[in-house]
Amino acid sequence: MKSEKMILFYSIIFFSQLIFSLKSDNARYPRNVWDPIQTKKCQPKRIIVQECQHLFYNFTAMPNLINHETQIEAQTQLLTFQSLIKYKCSAKLLFFLCAVYIPMCDPNSHYLIGPCRPLCEEVRDSCEKIMKPFSLSWPVNLNCSRFPKSNTEGSMCMVGPGPSEKVEEVKVNCEKMKNPSSFVYINRTQKCVPKCMANILFNSDDKYIAKIWLAVLSSLCFISSMFTILTFLINTDRFKYPERPVIFLAVCYSLYSVSHFIRLLHNRKGSSCNRDPVTGQYILTQEGLENTMCAIIFLLNYFFAIASQIWWVILTLTWLLAAGFKWSEEAIYQRSGYFHLFAWLISSLLTVSVLVLRSVDADELLGLCSVGQQTASSLLIFVIIPNIIFLVIGCMFLLSGLIALVRVRRHVKNDGIKTDKLEILMVRIGLFSVLFLIPSSTVLACNIYEYVNKDFWLTSGTTPNIEIFMLKIFMASVVGITSGVWVWSIKTLDSWKWFFVVKLCRRQPSRSVIENKKNNFNKTIGYMPATSRENIALEANNNRNCWSGNMQKIPLQEFSSSGYTHPQTSSNGEYKTEINM
Repeated sequence: MKSEKMILFYSIIFFSQLIFSLKSDNARYPRNVWDPIQTKKCQPKRIIVQECQHLFYNFTAMPNLINHETQIEAQTQLLTFQSLIKYKCSAKLLFFLCAVYIPMCDPNSHYLIGPCRPLCEEVRDSCEKIMKPFSLSWPVNLNCSRFPKSNTEGSMCMVGPGPSEKVEEVKVNCEKMKNPSSFVYINRTQKCVPKCMANILFNSDDKYIAKIWLAVLSSLCFISSMFTILTFLINTDRFKYPERPVIFLAVCYSLYSVSHFIRLLHNRKGSSCNRDPVTGQYILTQEGLENTMCAIIFLLNYFFAIASQIWWVILTLTWLLAAGFKWSEEAIYQRSGYFHLFAWLISSLLTVSVLVLRSVDADELLGLCSVGQQTASSLLIFVIIPNIIFLVIGCMFLLSGLIALVRVRRHVKNDGIKTDKLEILMVRIGLFSVLFLIPSSTVLACNIYEYVNKDFWLTSGTTPNIEIFMLKIFMASVVGITSGVWVWSIKTLDSWKWFFVVKLCRRQPSRSVIENKKNNFNKTIGYMPATSRENIALEANNNRNCWSGNMQKIPLQEFSSSGYTHPQTSSNGEYKTEINM
């Protein structure tokens, strides 16, 4: 069974620390520390260094062969070899290091016994094969010429356990790939990672077109989503449950688009690649934690992509509660805290799981950091399976809600009541559901297509259909683009008109408008159903803009005394405007 490969980056750090510690030792200890080992007497003490316990001896003595005065001091330097020990360049490495730093003190003869020269040479020859790619040499204080050639009287030493070994050469190539020169082999992960600027599955023209395509769609998605969000902020009372989750869908897609903007505003090396410490070459990010920009892009992209799917599930659930279980808007609103907890918590857990497992990677086509771009298993676990679960649950809620609405419509028609508003609601529900279901299902199909064929493309040299990836980019953004459909109405125009003219321009209704309002009602006290921002005509002044300081306005006192009062909320939740005659 192959040994686990060490982290190359950590190896460089380790040897840097080792060289530093050796220089410190050279300055601290006397000259004879580098001289040949001489047999000397010792007083046996129990070994307390955990790494060297349970070997072939249990007693040691200090100072050791490097002149460390205590076992703790020896253990500190021994730990600098931890990465090389895990790499297992030699099965006898740990024994050799313990023989040097925690040498055996024979309780019978009271002689301090270290390693033999052949043991040192065997370990050195095996491990130097790993050290050479780093341009590192065998440590000076472990010079094998210091140790006795054999275990003889007057120069005792330990030969080490077992027969001599032949260490398997480290594989540093990617021959299984169709174009191995476009990859860099990473020892720690035992994977071939694409070079940053290599054209493996896509050519330069494909990447350029995809980049322009992403920029256009992300811009449209962001503009449409922000329009939906701002329309909601202008009149928050207009969008109540069960349709309120549409607003949070728009929030998710607006921030999802921001992740694309960050990628497009930075070059590929800065946002999608890391420098391999061994070869010095730039490779596509495989564990995005080293690249801060890549990690930020991943957080925005993956977190809000998952959150948008969950909010769609919540949208179908609220429709079911309203249509099937006859829940009121107030009853659904009281549970809205649970909706937020569910949406943001699930998204956070999945995102944190990806970070903990270090599964963030970048794709070749766009250089966009997400999850599963290079590893098929991550694509399946963190993308495909959650998408399937959310779509199935959402479709169940949606179908149940639509069936309930059809029954309500039939019942209402039998009672002779008009169903125009109900039919409009059903059409809007069906339209928006299709606008989400079709893109989400298409993206899921594209991910499955990539999951099934990715390894085959890399090893056979076959290139994928670029049109499928372009379709995936389009469908991933189209839901955000179509979120504006939900707010496209005359009421939206009135809300924006009210915002610009009343809020920004600080205009007030004229006296003639109020008189006209009065004449349209009977001479009795009554209520006019309206919203607080509708049905109030404004007298425009074409000669002056709304910020003109000379514009004549009706004082608030006259406006109030005219019989018009501020909108109030009636018992059924509608806004009412009271006219006192």
